[in-house]
Formats: sequence, structure tokens, C-alpha cells
Amino acid sequence: MAEYVQAMEEICSRVRNFPISAMISSAGFHLPSVVIFECNEVHGMDSSRFVKWLWETSCTLRGENDETKLPKRAWKKAEVVQWLDDHKVPYLNLCTKAELLELAVAYAPEKKFKVDEEEFRVEILRLPIKHCVLNPIELAWAELKDFIRNKNNNFTLTDVTTLSQAYMAACSTELIARFIQHAQNYEETFKAADKIGEEMDKYIIQEDLEYDTIG
Repeated sequence: MAEYVQAMEEICSRVRNFPISAMISSAGFHLPSVVIFECNEVHGMDSSRFVKWLWETSCTLRGENDETKLPKRAWKKAEVVQWLDDHKVPYLNLCTKAELLELAVAYAPEKKFKVDEEEFRVEILRLPIKHCVLNPIELAWAELKDFIRNKNNNFTLTDVTTLSQAYMAACSTELIARFIQHAQNYEETFKAADKIGEEMDKYIIQEDLEYDTIG
């Protein structure tokens, strides 16, 4: 499963704000998690709304990536057979769909999720404060706002929603890859700077020890 990065952005007019919550991965924007709403406050995404969005989104991700999900009775026989093949479950070609479903239950793998951490059962990566260059979605937000500015002048909730969804749906994997690579380049730069800083600290400490010894 691709790693998702969370962010919240506000597209502002003179009198109204349009906060957007969304996630992005190497596969593009995760459209089912997108939430756009209108508010008249400076910051419309309060903690209660954010926690609700995070919980609902993490539930969606668990549902999408749960490899242990069993076939349902509404499935066609061919779909049940495919599930059995994918999980390497032996069966006879003469089995009915009901019998195949029983086999699926009998050979059901242990329940687990790809996204899993504590309350929300997701892995949360906390970025340093004021280091937005480490978050690839920030570049997507910048392009999204440019797209809306060029296409819309009314800033009604309907127009902003439509344009935002259009941009996110059309955002190519190649463009997302550039966003991610951009953030990774900064990450490597910071790591290199940290390494140099650590080496200098060691040198300074060693020099101080030698000075104390001489003294």
C-alpha cells in the first residue's frame, strides 16, 4: 500500500473560506477521503472536525486494504473462485458457490490491516514545524489554487468543489512523483546537513576535552 500524507488547506476569498481535507500518494489523490466545506471563520478546521475526518478516512483505508476480507454471498461464483486462487485455497471444479464460500471461511487468513496504529490504526508521520517542503502535498495545494484562480471568479462552494475535484482527479501519477521526489530531495539535504553538524559537534567536543586536559 502506498503511504498517504495528510494535509488541510484553505482556499480563501474575501469573505468565505473553503477548507479542503485530502490525502495524496504515489497513485494520486485519494478521492474518497476528500472533504470540502464552506466556513466564515479564519480557521474552519477545528480539532473535532479534523478527528472525525481522520477517523472516517482511516476506516476507509482499512476497508480498501484489508487483504483478509472474505467473499460475500452477493459475489459471482467466478469472483469467489478468483479469491480462492489468490489465497491459494484448494477446491474442486464441481463445487457449488455455497461450498466455495464455506472453503473461503475455513481458510480465512488471520485478520490484519495494512494501515494500523493505535486509535486510528494508521502510521502518523509528524513533520517538523515550518518545514512544509517535506510534505509533497504542499506543491499540489499550490498548483490546485493556481488552477482555481485561473478557472473561477465566483468562489461559490459549488464552483470551488467542482474545480478542486476536477484538478485532483486529473492529477497524474507523473506529476505526483515529481512532488514526492522534490520533498525527498529536501529530506536528503537536511540529512546531509545534520550529518555535517554532528561531525562538527564531535570535533568541537574533542577540542574542548583536549583543551581541558592541557589546562
